[in-house]
Amino acid sequence: MSARLSQGGNQRFANQQTEYWFVEVVNSDRSLTLAREGQQQEAILCGLQAPAMGHPLEAASLDHLKQLLATSAEDEVVGVVPVGRDSLDRLVVEVFVPTGGAEEIHVNTQMVLDGFAAVGNTAEDCPNGLVMVTAEDRAKGAAVGLWQDSEVSE
Repeated sequence: MSARLSQGGNQRFANQQTEYWFVEVVNSDRSLTLAREGQQQEAILCGLQAPAMGHPLEAASLDHLKQLLATSAEDEVVGVVPVGRDSLDRLVVEVFVPTGGAEEIHVNTQMVLDGFAAVGNTAEDCPNGLVMVTAEDRAKGAAVGLWQDSEVSE
């Protein structure tokens, strides 16, 4: 796994609260089913553009997301920052995986930094959208994942 980026602050999102959910199912490389207290919630990772269907990294991107979520020190419980809802009424979220120490993995950014997702056009709506853009620049510079051949599947 590549390096981690520090989180940036954004006043617009200063009052957003972290909720804690169990990851029940990883539906795709950016879609999850979350559960807590007897309720389920479909969620989508904020600001990401995953590899298109049929792209050579499609399966690897899904596996990478599952791998990141499995590193949770809290038995697949993750921190979720709700951002809004998409047109399919899924909760748009940023996800943080506790690692057992003071650090946590910002899943949205890590997927980009490791080259398994690009920054989508909704990143400006995400609390850590600027951090994700920086991660994409680093991934491109390192020619990892989607940028191995300098081409991104749009």
